[in-house]
Amino acid sequence: MSFLREVLARLAGADVSFVVVGGVAVVLHGHMRATKDLDLVIDLEPAAARRALDVFTQMGLRPTAPVSVYDFADAAIRQSWIADKNMTVFQLYDPNDARNSVDLFADVPMDFEGLWGRAVLVTLDGVEVRVASIPDRVALDDAPRWPDARDDLARVVATTTPLQRLEWLEQMIDLAYESGALQKAVELERRERAAMFAQSASPSSS
Repeated sequence: MSFLREVLARLAGADVSFVVVGGVAVVLHGHMRATKDLDLVIDLEPAAARRALDVFTQMGLRPTAPVSVYDFADAAIRQSWIADKNMTVFQLYDPNDARNSVDLFADVPMDFEGLWGRAVLVTLDGVEVRVASIPDRVALDDAPRWPDARDDLARVVATTTPLQRLEWLEQMIDLAYESGALQKAVELERRERAAMFAQSASPSSS
């Protein structure tokens, strides 16, 4: 089983409420876009968030930032990251495989129950997964990074199944990994995030 499908299956098996967003959501809606991260919005209620973090920990994932993974379940700590470090996503990565990473939205500009209720239900290897609706996917998009998001989503096609689209994405990730480009990008991102936390932890000059 691929990493992406294993994450989704394990979260569903742990009774975690989550919605797939980001580039993977675009792929599952039918547009062929390359992306290396699995972007998720999870239920941020503390107990629910800890169940999700248990899954990621059991899979060997760790934060790119120098913090405890379970700090993400603490609303006060999470809000301090948003306010003081401009955090938008909490990234987890596999130190042994650059292909495997997950981004958890630290702050969602909409009600989770609404996002969940509007999500499209797709089945992958027998697992039901909620994928953000197209309007919500656009609303959650990072416009500076993806200025063409609306155009992409306007060109959604339905000539393949969700599983075929996910398999295509997995092939693109493998290709980037085999070329060595993915490892370089992940290491650079990890160093940048670690530096961001180190700078904000330094005492301010008088």
